[in-house]
Amino acid sequence: MERLATLLGLLVTIGRYLFLFLLYRFLWQIFEATNLQLEPKVSGDIFLVVTDLSDPDRSQRYVFQSELTVGRDPENKVILADPYAAGRHLRLWRQGEQFFLKDLNTTSGTLLDGRPVQREEPVAFTPGEKIMIGTTQLCLEKAEARSLDRGGE
Repeated sequence: MERLATLLGLLVTIGRYLFLFLLYRFLWQIFEATNLQLEPKVSGDIFLVVTDLSDPDRSQRYVFQSELTVGRDPENKVILADPYAAGRHLRLWRQGEQFFLKDLNTTSGTLLDGRPVQREEPVAFTPGEKIMIGTTQLCLEKAEARSLDRGGE
């Protein structure tokens, strides 16, 4: 009888450790799925901040790595609800430390710091300059070191 009690105690202890292990794996998968990062972000990351000026309190941030397209079509990396945006409105890309944009031959056009951008002509720009599509403003920003940041909300 004493051996049975010892065996049951051992099985309960193993069960507890197994439960803790499975709980840990479950929580780790949640962190990975939501792209939650517990380490501080490295300073120097670039974000594209998209703001609908009809509701300026709501902005979206996208991690800018090398290239992305902007427009109303769902295949774009940045999808706009702006009625003045074309399906594929704008292409943004980076070559080394330089940034470029190209209006993809749209009807309503694109403004860079208030100046019209020539259609289908690459234009160099710097972080901080404002890109306007209808009532939507886009701006590249350098990230500050932050903890608990979502990458590409």
